[in-house]
Amino acid sequence: MNLVLLGPPGSGKGTASAFLSDRLGVPRLVSSELLKAEVKTGSVLGLTIATYMETGDLVPDDLVIKVVLKNLENIRGFILDGFPRTEKQAVALKEALAKRSMKLDKVVYLDVPFETAKERNLVRMVCKSCGFSPQPNERTCPRCGGVLVRRLDDNEETIKRRFENYIKETQPLVDFYKDENILVRIDASSPAEKMNENILVALGCR
Repeated sequence: MNLVLLGPPGSGKGTASAFLSDRLGVPRLVSSELLKAEVKTGSVLGLTIATYMETGDLVPDDLVIKVVLKNLENIRGFILDGFPRTEKQAVALKEALAKRSMKLDKVVYLDVPFETAKERNLVRMVCKSCGFSPQPNERTCPRCGGVLVRRLDDNEETIKRRFENYIKETQPLVDFYKDENILVRIDASSPAEKMNENILVALGCR
């Protein structure tokens, strides 16, 4: 199964993608983790990406596309978290899959109000080792057992800016995938367990 998870910051993409990966036995690819991994290789591509990450700038579409598509080359079946973020990325993904006689099965859109997303971002913790963001009641990372810490940029001003960028750059993908007839809308304001259950039902996996 080839899936994309789409939604604003704080919608629960990390939680949902980890759950679906375990449940469906499909690899989970998180764009931010792929970019960091490329930087660690010391490749020319990685060093270029690092210049943007170090200054806090968004990594340009062309670079993000190269990294993600490279990681999709040898797998059949995936869950993409954080990619695509723009229509340019969405078109590149569609074209790359078509060349391999593949396509997206579904795009799961996690719909959540800004206020709910903001509250989640303000209290969320992330794993210092693997970057996973678990449920608020976790004391250690459920994926690797690592130490949980607060993200320094999880403040009201930054969260508001992230949401505004999402509305400008990523929200248009809802209509893009609706036109492709593969969009599934999920109420992400419900508890994680209920949200995950609803996703399985929408995917026909229950």
